[in-house]
Amino acid sequence: MAFGDRILVQARNSSVQIEGLAAAELNRNLGDYLPPNYNVRKMAEAYGRYARTRSNTHDEYMLLRSTFTETKSKSHQVFSSVLASHVPTEKYALNRSLFQGDDHNEIIRGAVRSLQKKGMWKARFRVPPEIVESLKGKILGRMTDIHGDVIERMMTGAPDAPLQIKSNFKWITSFEEMYQIASDPLLLTIVHRYMGVPPIFDVPVSFINSVAPSSEKGLSDTAQLYHHDMYRLGFVKLFIYLTDVGPGSGPHTMIPGTHRERPDALWADGRHTDESVAAHGLLDKEARITGPAGTVFLVDTSALHKGSHPTEEARLIAQVQYANSLFGHPIPEAERPFTAARKSDDPEIQEAGVLVKKYAERTGVRFMQGLI
Repeated sequence: MAFGDRILVQARNSSVQIEGLAAAELNRNLGDYLPPNYNVRKMAEAYGRYARTRSNTHDEYMLLRSTFTETKSKSHQVFSSVLASHVPTEKYALNRSLFQGDDHNEIIRGAVRSLQKKGMWKARFRVPPEIVESLKGKILGRMTDIHGDVIERMMTGAPDAPLQIKSNFKWITSFEEMYQIASDPLLLTIVHRYMGVPPIFDVPVSFINSVAPSSEKGLSDTAQLYHHDMYRLGFVKLFIYLTDVGPGSGPHTMIPGTHRERPDALWADGRHTDESVAAHGLLDKEARITGPAGTVFLVDTSALHKGSHPTEEARLIAQVQYANSLFGHPIPEAERPFTAARKSDDPEIQEAGVLVKKYAERTGVRFMQGLI
């Protein structure tokens, strides 16, 4: 391993070890923060093991999910708050943002307030068209290589097309536009202020949703019924529309404020039908996010949300999760391109490894630690 590469790995390990300070405080003082609870105690112990070993098990991940439901998110709010008191802050060079022309400080204040209150924020600005078209072309091209004319049939509204096709982790991490947008200093500053820590790049993905008719099971399988996400202690998702999305194109849909408060029955992990959400008096608060290609928005998807099923046009979207910690869903070694590239001749893995190193050096090792 080259000296510079070794430094990156050591910095990644140190970034995780800093979380050990938060884990130690939680295990020492948990009773001061939360009422006695067996699962919360077990989660604190699991978090301590993660900070020592940089890994956790599927059972510990499921504990993270169930504890979120049991405590109605209070456990995760406390863990995240303690973590924020130990992780050093970062300042990002706003003059390097893709998004210039407006008062950045005003945008940041408004975005953080909206995320705190509603769990969502839609930007007035858009990703530059040349970046949108480049990323869209790469994604559709790669999907077509794999799935053939299925992709064209999805995009043109064939009734027998699949409901959804997702990107593959290996090739989506080889597209620089994903890092270029997600590492934008303005977006990072907003998420940093909201979560209290410098964000970590996590779970990049792109998918197409078609207008094909669907059963309730099909909608459930493709996340087109209400649900909450829970992969990490705290997180915000960045969404970029790569096609125009109107009311009939499957807009991202959510119930504002449910990242903090909701009826007891709707804290349950799993899918919730519109009828169930309506029965609890929340459907009239539904927000649907529409916009042209290049539209950017942030959502704390621990709130109730779904992708509405397209009825008129297919939707192509890209997203990246910003996390405050990688404790939670286990990350296979194959999904760490920087490390995997040393053992593979696959050109996509090699390209992803180069990009991870580039953006770790540009934005900070913490930002890229999940891919190193």
